[in-house]
Amino acid sequence: MPLYHAIKIYIMKKVNLFIIIVLVLVQNSCAKENEAKDEVYNLFVQEGRIWANGLLGHDFTTHGVYPVKSDFIKFQGDTIIEEISWKKIYKSTDKNQINWEAWGFIREDNKKVYYKWGDEEQRLLYDFGLESGEQIELLSTNFIVDSIKNDILYNGENRKHIYLSINNNPEIGKIIWIEGIGSISGFFENTGNLLTGGGPSVLLCFEVNNELIYKDTIYGFNTCFFDEEITLIKQSEKSTIKIYPNPASNFVQIESNESISDAILKIYSVEGKLLMHKDLKGEKNFMVNVLDLGRLLVFKIVGHSINMEQMIIVN
Repeated sequence: MPLYHAIKIYIMKKVNLFIIIVLVLVQNSCAKENEAKDEVYNLFVQEGRIWANGLLGHDFTTHGVYPVKSDFIKFQGDTIIEEISWKKIYKSTDKNQINWEAWGFIREDNKKVYYKWGDEEQRLLYDFGLESGEQIELLSTNFIVDSIKNDILYNGENRKHIYLSINNNPEIGKIIWIEGIGSISGFFENTGNLLTGGGPSVLLCFEVNNELIYKDTIYGFNTCFFDEEITLIKQSEKSTIKIYPNPASNFVQIESNESISDAILKIYSVEGKLLMHKDLKGEKNFMVNVLDLGRLLVFKIVGHSINMEQMIIVN
């Protein structure tokens, strides 16, 4: 082989090798850059954020409505307590967010969020550094991380979701934490209503610098503030039908003193979508499986002598 061709082949091999090395380096660099993007942590304790929370009461009033109330939470200003820096928390029950009152202190350290009220000891509110299978103690109860997923928020952003349940008792229900946002049951509801008494609560909205990031995914409320009481039950005077329990878990019991004839049961979502239709012919007591229907349902029973409507919360 002529020397010229030998040199040419040698140079081409070197060039090809160089190209391969460059491509591998670029690929590794892109992979590391994508990993770095995936590992970007969304801070919880920062100013410019507002949490809109809603609370639904448990007891019906004599007017047949379910009492509800709303509040907003924000951080503003810093303070030093025992040589530790804290953000100040403010709460407002004003729809226009004009009047605010001090509501404790909050700080974040290594993805852990701590809350403090007055002279009380700090307590762990969230730990966004938890991994699947790890445990955490909240309100003297052990919870375990069932899974961790990345889900899309209202604004299209992909955000880490942590799913927890009570250790050794998962059938009670699950909690969902969103990194940088907290519990979807409300700012302070880190146990997702599983341990606290009273009516269920919900995180209606979460915004950053006036941009809506998250909107209620539990009940589908299309609001960031409860202006008035939500009507949850309407019943004719002749009706003797009972629908319970409320809140419910997997099943709802429907009972009547007399056989129900010529009536129809319809179950709707809060958006008005028909989820179930059942003809009631001579039935007196029966159960309805509501496990996969949603978190807030409207039961309607309409017939010749029956006209009732009741909203059921599913935990």
